[in-house]
Amino acid sequence: MNASTQFHLTIEEAKNLSVHPAAAAFPSMSQIDLDRLKEDLANNYQIDPIVIDQDNLSPTRSLVDGRSRIRALDELGQTHVAYVFWHDLASHSAAIVDRAMRDYQLHLFIVSRNLARRDLSEDQRVMTVVTLKEHFQAECAKALKNGQIKGGKTAGRGRGRPRKNSSRPNSDESYSGRDYAKENANSLEGRIALRAGVSRHKVTQALNLINSRNPELINAVRAGTISLAGAIRKLMEQQRTTKRVNKAEALSALATETADFYRTAFSEGFIKKQSDKHARKLMIKTLITLLKTELKKIK
Repeated sequence: MNASTQFHLTIEEAKNLSVHPAAAAFPSMSQIDLDRLKEDLANNYQIDPIVIDQDNLSPTRSLVDGRSRIRALDELGQTHVAYVFWHDLASHSAAIVDRAMRDYQLHLFIVSRNLARRDLSEDQRVMTVVTLKEHFQAECAKALKNGQIKGGKTAGRGRGRPRKNSSRPNSDESYSGRDYAKENANSLEGRIALRAGVSRHKVTQALNLINSRNPELINAVRAGTISLAGAIRKLMEQQRTTKRVNKAEALSALATETADFYRTAFSEGFIKKQSDKHARKLMIKTLITLLKTELKKIK
């Protein structure tokens, strides 16, 4: 961490700080790691200050980094905690006048600080990073506008690979025909994968889970109580169950509607006699056509 002016807060003031949303997206430190942190703080005091953000546009301070340090110092009975301002750490932030760019740089700082934690699994890392997908989308759009990356055939997964009859190097040389670094730079999934240190397939799974808007499964993966693959399986089962229920309800409604239609036909005199075979056949044919049409809509 760069040298910067340190200040001090009381523990109670630090505990009352609002946590930045990007930092809150990361799960809390496990009890084992918290105990290790407490032991380190007890022996070496607080070497690494917490980080607080406060810009000129808002008087409110937000905690950017250091939730676990505050908790550990509080449990150790300490009365004060050292802190620094984020704008003092990021020397370039003083020159940032665009609010969106400032927020983007702050998000990158939070992500880079938290992804280095050893207690986060790959699933936890990618689930946290995908919550910042809007910032990566903005990054891709800016790179595309500046000509740093190309869209179309050069972007996307697997496009631009050589044909089977293309020339290849000598057989003793490794050759895949794909520039993975370039492909990753050209896609949202690729940039998230590079930032989280995971495969693009895992990023796709995480994005699907985020788009499902299922907070129970999302929070479970972030907390590490379920794997990303397990959450996707549960999500698919929930979706299948919902589809079956919706289909059953639709069929029930269709059956009721058909029965009402059939009763109305008799009551209004469309079919007056049981011996009117032609009318009965016409009615049955009409009902079958109606059922087939509605069933296609349900499927």
